[in-house]
Amino acid sequence: MVAAGPGAARPDRAEAAALLGYCAYTRGDGPLAGVALDAALSADPQHRMATLLELGLQTGMPPERLQRLADSGRETAADLGVRLGPESR
Repeated sequence: MVAAGPGAARPDRAEAAALLGYCAYTRGDGPLAGVALDAALSADPQHRMATLLELGLQTGMPPERLQRLADSGRETAADLGVRLGPESR
């Protein structure tokens, strides 16, 4: 998360903040997810992942559903022969 500091380039700050937002969201920490996603969108208002996560958070999508969507994407990638790395939880 060092890349999200004040000296970081805007795209790096948006990426780091969006990743933090995703991690917080899937753990059920909505307040931290909201702050991180706000930071991501402040750094890059067009950041697609942050925009989608913010929409899910604002509309009340449960963290479990977001995790199921991520699992589905990982399974689809595996079916296509794409290895995304080890799964972490």
